Amino acid sequence: MVKLSSPCTFFDQIAAFVSTAPVQKKTVEENGDAWATKPETYVSSGPYRMTEYVDGDRIVYEKNCIIMIRIISPLIRLFGI
Repeated sequence: MVKLSSPCTFFDQIAAFVSTAPVQKKTVEENGDAWATKPETYVSSGPYRMTEYVDGDRIVYEKNCIIMIRIISPLIRLFGI
């Protein structure tokens, strides 16, 4: 729950940013900041997964085949995309 100290008409828009997405507490406690910077501990549920992170230089992603097969493929069949 979020309790604001004063009204904020655009709070829903701020809360929609990916940076405010919930992360499992255990994951953060076990990995510290590395949960978001190491491919083996990065938590994601999107169509891509992190394969490389070089601080200040690049972040490399590849297709997340599990998401593609379970979620995207049925949508493609359903809508004929």
